[in-house]
Amino acid sequence: MTGDDPAASVRGLAFEDIPDAVAKAEAAIAGQGDDWLASVRADWQRHFASFYSEALYFSFPN
Repeated sequence: MTGDDPAASVRGLAFEDIPDAVAKAEAAIAGQGDDWLASVRADWQRHFASFYSEALYFSFPN
């Protein structure tokens, strides 16, 4: 999620990004979308790891 409006980022993720990724994965399963599948194979971290931080943040109550 990026930008100044977290609600818009969540809407974009839920209604655009996730459905788009699902459609591409379903097409790859059906034998289509070879270009997308090749890009995932070549650089899977760009496709999947980009949503995770390398650091964990904790907050402990006083």
